[in-house]
Amino acid sequence: MTGKERLLATLAGERADRVPFVPNIWQWFHVNRDAGRLPADWADVPEPVAALRRLGADVMSNRDAALKYGSFC
Repeated sequence: MTGKERLLATLAGERADRVPFVPNIWQWFHVNRDAGRLPADWADVPEPVAALRRLGADVMSNRDAALKYGSFC
């Protein structure tokens, strides 16, 4: 299953191949990036959505569009 399929199945009350993994790292990411405390191998990660993808999380976020179009509206 893809992350999207996994999340949609779970939301529909169906079985997924594993429990969806979507950690809430938004604040942690911004605080540590702004303070220069991200792990060295994360220096190239620009935004939390990219960090979630790097972790292998099942990402479904309205922030994907914000990154693409430059707005959260």
